[in-house]
Amino acid sequence: MKYAAIDIGTNSTRLLVTLAEKNAEGSIMAVPIFREMKITRLGKNLSQTKKINSVNAFSTVEVLKEYQKLLKSYNVAKYRAVGTRVLRLAEDSDEFIHRVFNETGLNVEIISGKKEAALSFYGAVRGLGHGNFSKISRKPAAGQQKSKNILVVDIGGGSTEFILGKPAEGKINYLDSVDIGSVALSEKFLSDAKPDNSSIVDLLHFIEDKLKNTLEKISRTGFDFMVGLAGTVSSLAAIDLKIKKYNREKIHTYVLHRKKVVDIFNRLCLTDLETRKKITGLEPARADIIIGGTAILLKILEMLDIESFIVSENDILDGIINGLL
Repeated sequence: MKYAAIDIGTNSTRLLVTLAEKNAEGSIMAVPIFREMKITRLGKNLSQTKKINSVNAFSTVEVLKEYQKLLKSYNVAKYRAVGTRVLRLAEDSDEFIHRVFNETGLNVEIISGKKEAALSFYGAVRGLGHGNFSKISRKPAAGQQKSKNILVVDIGGGSTEFILGKPAEGKINYLDSVDIGSVALSEKFLSDAKPDNSSIVDLLHFIEDKLKNTLEKISRTGFDFMVGLAGTVSSLAAIDLKIKKYNREKIHTYVLHRKKVVDIFNRLCLTDLETRKKITGLEPARADIIIGGTAILLKILEMLDIESFIVSENDILDGIINGLL
């Protein structure tokens, strides 16, 4: 049987189609057969207008029409479509959901930040074995013991999710969703021009204030490894690898070091929008929000004293599929 997941986010709309098969041990596994991402920017100017951008609502619905056709062509038996922060906050989200159903037949479910975080966690750690975590090391902070917790960080367009858990035990010990994302921050602090120093300083201070309470709780609980996911993290890995065309196999499980993130961030801050669009590894459509997303990641690494982490290309879509199975 085939199962599918759709994620309607602040910056992008994505689809994953999988085939459920039994492995050698007799367990049911979901094998990805189709994955696609379209940048639709549904949450453009959401913080100012409190409403869904009308132009991008149209393009998002058009993408969802394509996805509905793909569900039929793949003979998908069951699907789940979720909306995240943009639909949680928009005053007209119910109107948008009705429009999607009327024009595509798809039922969209608005999920909470904590449900989004939990789905991201189980999706991200799926298929990450001990061999991958042996690539990185992190000394516990003073007074902390080895916790066996994994920290998963999902930097989205409108919010950032943090999840601490022990996947081997199927246990989540802490999760939180903070209302800072690459789109919202870029709109608030940056323009198409090369950012000035004061804008960058204000951006970093704002992020630090927003993250302080959450990261203090995470630090007290303790964790051994961090896994990063979503567009900002994947883009930074691609830039570091100098990949001209997206390559999931090269990015998935790649180890990204804080020093490299700092170097890339500094490079990005020295460019205007048109120059950033030409950077190898960076999708041009993401060039206007990459500084905001990278700033979030950089502050997380600094405040939690993380020198390196693993990049996962599995995410909330994979978590949704696991739930369907």
